[in-house]
Amino acid sequence: MDMEGIDIIIRSLREKLPIEAVGFVLGAGVLILFIVLAFFLRRYQHVEPPMEAINAPITDDTTFTGRMRARAAKVATMPGKILKDKLKTREAAMAMGFIVDEIERDLPSMEKDKDKEAEAKAGLLERVPCGRYYFPEHVTGGAEWKLLRRPSQSMPAPLLLTPGWVLQIEKGELPHLAIGAINHLIADKHWQKHVVEIEVKRNSIHFYWDEFGGKEKLEAFKTLVEKLNQRSV
Repeated sequence: MDMEGIDIIIRSLREKLPIEAVGFVLGAGVLILFIVLAFFLRRYQHVEPPMEAINAPITDDTTFTGRMRARAAKVATMPGKILKDKLKTREAAMAMGFIVDEIERDLPSMEKDKDKEAEAKAGLLERVPCGRYYFPEHVTGGAEWKLLRRPSQSMPAPLLLTPGWVLQIEKGELPHLAIGAINHLIADKHWQKHVVEIEVKRNSIHFYWDEFGGKEKLEAFKTLVEKLNQRSV
């Protein structure tokens, strides 16, 4: 509407209404127009996300964005943390006299996944990477044997007190003291969720494991080696 049209409306109102009433009508019209325009803009305008949510720190769990960023950061750093822990374990092992490398070996799955758990209970193995910790010390006694992790063994195997293990004696005999040392090692609840297997040859002993447990488990390995030798097993 142009200015000429507005002037015509005002003159018409002056002819029929007093000047005070004209002002009131015009003011009311402007107010109604403003309300309608504001409602229209509020309903159809594009809502921008709040800046505080976008800039939320990754540790802020009070906003959805903060929680998502925190979860993503945790997942991204997890593999790096595992690798760092393994490197620390390997460094400690080498300081204790172990020779360390990584190989692939057929091992039972110890994961909580239902399919994996069913495979483990069935005695199925899968080819997976694992740490091989080789202790190049002559094990006295001449016996050669293997300690294998087999969750499918629901009953304790002969000579062992804990279910889920198999002891294969390939050469010579194992005295009761040696069997006691082995039973002491596998009684640790840590091995209910993690894998370790041991092979003893004439001049060496190998530990195959997933490298979870750190220096505490290395101490247990070293103690077993020392017990085997001290008792002339």
